[in-house]
Amino acid sequence: MFEGNLNRLSVSSMLGATETRSAVVRSRVLLVVASVGLQWILIPSPGWCGKPDAARNLQAEALFVEGRNLLKSDKIAEACEKFAASQSLDPAVGTLLNLADCHERINKTASAWAEFREAADLAGASQDNKRKRLAASRANALATKLARVRITATAANLPKDVVIRVDNDELPPAAWNTDLPIDPGVHTVVAKAAGFVDWTGQVVAEPAKVQEITVGLLQTSAVQPVPTREAEPPVSETHSANVQTQTRPPLTYEQSPNHTALWVGGSITAASVVFGSVAGLIAYKRWDGVSAQCRENGDCTSDERDRGDGAKSWGTLSTLAFTAAGVAAAVTGVLWLTSTPKKESTVAVAPWLQDAGGGAALFGRF
Repeated sequence: MFEGNLNRLSVSSMLGATETRSAVVRSRVLLVVASVGLQWILIPSPGWCGKPDAARNLQAEALFVEGRNLLKSDKIAEACEKFAASQSLDPAVGTLLNLADCHERINKTASAWAEFREAADLAGASQDNKRKRLAASRANALATKLARVRITATAANLPKDVVIRVDNDELPPAAWNTDLPIDPGVHTVVAKAAGFVDWTGQVVAEPAKVQEITVGLLQTSAVQPVPTREAEPPVSETHSANVQTQTRPPLTYEQSPNHTALWVGGSITAASVVFGSVAGLIAYKRWDGVSAQCRENGDCTSDERDRGDGAKSWGTLSTLAFTAAGVAAAVTGVLWLTSTPKKESTVAVAPWLQDAGGGAALFGRF
């Protein structure tokens, strides 16, 4: 908002405190745009060709007033949005001057510079020399502070249909290799062409400096479009006899995915049963050699203690082995139920015991 008695003179102080936006004399300009997020060439055109309708005028007036109130509350960014919306509905010099001043406050210097220049042209077209001088003076003051970027691109090295965009705004080839004003900050440059991978780069624009970014060569896209296949005509009844349907035979016991697991599970179960049986028999034989006096009163010889300790150890191993056998048998049973055996399998275990030791025999049909 232009403040009285400061460098930023208010519009109301120049035109009278009671003058509203709707009383401002309006004109139009022809805009030749280089799309870098701002308007950079402004050519005056013949006068206004018609009056905006009342609804748009009222909406523009309301937005303008709200923008001025937001400026008084130091809500600069919100005020800029209101002024921009008002200007788009009903362009006027007063609104444009406020919008330019607002953009300068939030460091959008290139946008403010372009808007001050446009306001100067509008004021000149309406013979408002006071505001023309004001707008031109503000634009000239910003000119030395502008951040600029140069998008370097060689048409011979790029596809014919390449499109270069800066922050989603298309940059025409005439603006390539030119120092273009732009608002300070980070800007993204993208080059796109059909059949090529997008090239993307970033440039940081700084006040009173020119930053250059060169568009690199575009790489051919490795992804090729998949050709569409026409739908095959339905088979008529007269040819249905020639259609052969192939069915996959069911898996046999040997082909079943559970076949190997059954073998492993059955082997673990059998081995655990065998080991548990043998360990139990050994524990029994050792404990049998311990006297009743040693068992009841603990009055044992060294040999009896060794036998007793050995019997306990073998008994523990036997218990663990039978526990493992039970788990393995449960898993094997589940696998058995989910398989499709084509022949029966039988397993038999025959433990044996002698004075010198014991053992077991495993036999069966798998």
